[in-house]
Amino acid sequence: SHRIMPNLILVDTRIHHYDDIAKAVNLANDVHCVLFDGFNSHLDDIRSKIQQLAIPSFTCVGLVQHNDNAPFYKMFGTSQPSTVLNVASRDPSLQSWSETASFIAWLKSAFSIQYFDMMACAIYSNPDWKYVVDTLSKQTG
Repeated sequence: SHRIMPNLILVDTRIHHYDDIAKAVNLANDVHCVLFDGFNSHLDDIRSKIQQLAIPSFTCVGLVQHNDNAPFYKMFGTSQPSTVLNVASRDPSLQSWSETASFIAWLKSAFSIQYFDMMACAIYSNPDWKYVVDTLSKQTG
């Protein structure tokens, strides 16, 4: 299947060789990169960095973030960690994911994105992560 290349990639500086990813993105046509510190960046910081690019729309936003193998996930700048382990029974409506869903909704509203891709190799093979991805997809369109 054909995979759409993201127009914007958000890269966590905790990723090993994040600078190589940024360099590769900077060489690509119509692809922009925003770096963030997964420990200290806040959603408002990321929004501001995206707005400073002065790009009116993106087809796709890709998130390359370091995710520890833990029962919780913390998107950059969110105030509370989101439930991952046994998420379908512990948080079936993904209330703990509301800040992530709101960020995706903001990207859709502000930049007309069509796709938000959590670009991590193995997350979809984990049933808890699969539930999160599928449910967020339904909630955010």
